[in-house]
Amino acid sequence: MIDVETVLDGRGIVATVSAKGHSGTGAKGENVLCAAVSVLLRTAYETLASADGIAITGTAGRPGDFSFSVRSVDDEISSWARGVTDSLLTGLSSLDREYPGELTILLRKNWRN
Repeated sequence: MIDVETVLDGRGIVATVSAKGHSGTGAKGENVLCAAVSVLLRTAYETLASADGIAITGTAGRPGDFSFSVRSVDDEISSWARGVTDSLLTGLSSLDREYPGELTILLRKNWRN
């Protein structure tokens, strides 16, 4: 089971993401769901990290663990960052439908930001 927890800020932009675990849908190194979740998360991280005006930190501790936190997003690129967030959430939701019971997505909104 892969557990993904995502917190959005008041603008609907990802504030934190934490993913833990592995899916039991395939052999080690051949697990499509684990690879797909990893690609979505790492692409969102790398895309946000490459932008001027975003402060972000991330860590990939042990295999199966990945998290990142967006510390700040300049107003000028907030719509763009929201688009990155929407793409990430759309991809995760699609995987959840395709692999029922193998992926848990917890989405929280922090409207105080």
